[in-house]
Amino acid sequence: MNVDSELFGMFAFHAGLMAVKTLVMAPLTARQRFKKGNFISREDGAGRAGLKIGVGVDDDVERVRRAHQNDIENIFPFLTLGFLYLFTNPEHCCAEWAFR
Repeated sequence: MNVDSELFGMFAFHAGLMAVKTLVMAPLTARQRFKKGNFISREDGAGRAGLKIGVGVDDDVERVRRAHQNDIENIFPFLTLGFLYLFTNPEHCCAEWAFR
């Protein structure tokens, strides 16, 4: 099975961008949780007073958390299916459209 190197490069570039975005969302979520004092469990915020415990307590924290959850749910299937798509020998324009 031959994969066009230009297509693979295009896929690798876009896959790398998405992977970096997913990895960056974790510290952003943690930063927002510490800033707002909102944690999922009591163990996460042990030793701090005035915490809000639970999911859905603060809108700003929830917005970042949902964005991160969305990345986790969607990017990994995209990486898998995009890699398999390369083996179908797609047209360059179609592959570029799909990867963007």
